[in-house]
Formats: sequence, C-alpha cells, structure tokens
Amino acid sequence: MAIPDFQTLMRPVLGLVLDKPKHYTACAAELVPVFNLTQEEVEELVGSGVRTTFVDRVYWTTVHMKGAGVIERPSRGYVLATDRGRSLYQAHPERIDTEVLEQFPEYIEFRQRSTPRATRARASVEEPGDTATEAIAESETRQSTPRERIAIAYTELNSDLRTDLLESIRLSSPAFFERLILALVVALGYGSKEQAEHLGGPGDHGIDGLVNQDSLGLDKIYLQAKRYTGHSVGEEDIRNFVGSLEAKGATKGVFVTASSFAPSVHRFMESSRSAKQIRLIDGEELTRLLVEYNVGVVPDGEPLVVKKIDENYFSE
Repeated sequence: MAIPDFQTLMRPVLGLVLDKPKHYTACAAELVPVFNLTQEEVEELVGSGVRTTFVDRVYWTTVHMKGAGVIERPSRGYVLATDRGRSLYQAHPERIDTEVLEQFPEYIEFRQRSTPRATRARASVEEPGDTATEAIAESETRQSTPRERIAIAYTELNSDLRTDLLESIRLSSPAFFERLILALVVALGYGSKEQAEHLGGPGDHGIDGLVNQDSLGLDKIYLQAKRYTGHSVGEEDIRNFVGSLEAKGATKGVFVTASSFAPSVHRFMESSRSAKQIRLIDGEELTRLLVEYNVGVVPDGEPLVVKKIDENYFSE
C-alpha cells in the first residue's frame, strides 16, 4: 500500500488523540500497521531531509487540523482533540479531509494565510471557501514553473514555522520570553551577549532587560516583553513603559509582545511628542525576525540549492 496523503490521515490521527495527548511521531508509529506500510516506505525520506515522508505527512495533518480548531497542542509536538474535533470524528465516520474542515472559518483563514500573495490577490474577488477560489489556487499551482512551486512550498513551510514559533512562545514562561527577546535584540546587532542583561522579575519596574550598545554602557536600550495570549497590549501598558524609561533617564526602548497592539497604542505613538525612540514589535513581526535572524530555529535537513546554467562559462 502506498504512503497515504495527509488528508487520508486526518481521521485516523484524530482518532488516536480523542482522549489523551500524543506526540505526532507516536501517532505515525501507531498508524504504520494500519496502512500496512513496508519498511522501505516507513524509512523513505523527504528530499535530503531527516524527516521521513510518512511522519512528515502526519505532521502536516496535525497542522491543518489545528488550523481548523479540531486539535490543540498542549505542549511542543503533542496534539489533543478539542471538543470540536471529537464531535467532528463522530459526525464523519468514513473520512475527514480539507473539504470537511472548510466548514470552519478558522480553517479558511488558515488556508488564506498559507496561500501565496499573488494567488490570494486574484482569489480575493471570490467568497472565502468558494470553489472558484480553490480552482484558481489549484490552477495556478499546476501552471506554475518548478521554481515557482518551490517558492510556494517555501512560503507555506515558513508560514507554518512562524505559527509554531508563536505556539511555543505562548507555552513558555514569562522569563523565557524575556530572555528570547534579549537574544533577538543581540542577534539584530545591538550589543553583544555579554552586554545584554535580563532584569525581569519582582521589582523590575516595568523593565525586563537592557542591552548596552557600547563597552562603557553609555548607550542603552531598555526592553519590555509581554506575551499576552488572550488580549492586545493597551495604551496604558505603553504609557507605563514610557514612565519606566523616564525613571531610568533612558531615550531608547523596545516593547515586544507575542500578541498585538490595540489601535489606541498606535494613535498614542503618533500623537506623542516625546523625544524617546520606542520601537513596537508585535507577534507577526516577532516571528518574522526570529526566523530571519535564526533565533529559536534550526535548519530542517540539508540546504536545498537550486542551480542554473552559468551563461558566462559557455560563452565562446
């Protein structure tokens, strides 16, 4: 039997996590005999990577079901069915696939985030989930060049990585998040690891860290890190941060959240006449920077290098 596609795996994987969380690799191991996979199929690798094709498909199954709110991730790599997932499992005894998941608005939004920008722009004239929208996306994928398909796959992988990063951040402790932000600021080129100091904790007076930009500590950047998983950062939070900078006699500050900033925050920043330089970084920009500057992420397998003809070499 051939290795099943990720849609075929949806209901079987969901059935394994109805009552207790399991790691997606454990789910894959339990499904090997269910699909009568040969040892060769079990060991088949994705490209030159370290993840096997079957485990990779189980992983993508969990990504899509999480996007639909069918499962949750109580900890890194572990998945557990939600109430919605358990109801869906009972309502669809034969098969669960992307068509079934599209009944949930969250899944439509998830698919739109993963769709390349050009396709989204052309598809925006249709209603979300409309078959015409799906036809456009499928048609463009079929007609695109190999290089374009690589770019599409890279975009989807990168989008999922950033989603995983936010998930991991929201499961981490406040202290870990503060240290992560310090590491990112250093990776951005502001000071060095030795010049970064973690200040978060009781009595931190609204300052979670600082980075000395020079050896004498004459130029400092103060940091405030708020995960905030249930709500946005409000204007009062920013005003308090400004007050903390005032108390330190500081002129530079960075406020980072894994959530977002309320509209009132942006209005306050635009109307403020303060001479202080304050940079706001929300969850979306945070994950982009973490990926770009390799903080909290590592390569997945060997680098993929696409080569082309050297025209100069063959010019006579």
